[in-house]
Amino acid sequence: MSAGHIAVTAPGGALTNDIALYQSGPGEYQFRVQAPAPGAYQIAIDLPGAEPLHEISGFTIPSSPELRPDPNGSALMQAIASRTGGRSLTLDDASSVFDAPGAPGTALRTYRAVWFVPLAAALVLLLVELAIRLAFLDRLRGLRHGR
Repeated sequence: MSAGHIAVTAPGGALTNDIALYQSGPGEYQFRVQAPAPGAYQIAIDLPGAEPLHEISGFTIPSSPELRPDPNGSALMQAIASRTGGRSLTLDDASSVFDAPGAPGTALRTYRAVWFVPLAAALVLLLVELAIRLAFLDRLRGLRHGR
């Protein structure tokens, strides 16, 4: 494995070459990155041999422990919901999203289709564009004057 070329590009763009690989199993290798900064990393592997390997992959380091799921998160969400007059939802009962009370006011009782307005405008604009592209007005003037 030492004859190959392995490079890691850090989130800031810094390139690290010639990284030592450790065999962790049959056909499996690992490497370590010293004190990785949060963000996305790119790995470029170029190994010559009987079966050459040219591979690009990547991995990410989470930006902050605060962004990881918290086991007490549901209690916090319930407390926020009770203080603000909202409700706390879970993925166990996703259909409860649609159980919310309706907005105050009267329901929409009539429906009037307006699809024809943009359709008519589009057709008129299409005809205007064709007339301009084909010099339609110049042809009409030429026919009127007998050319």
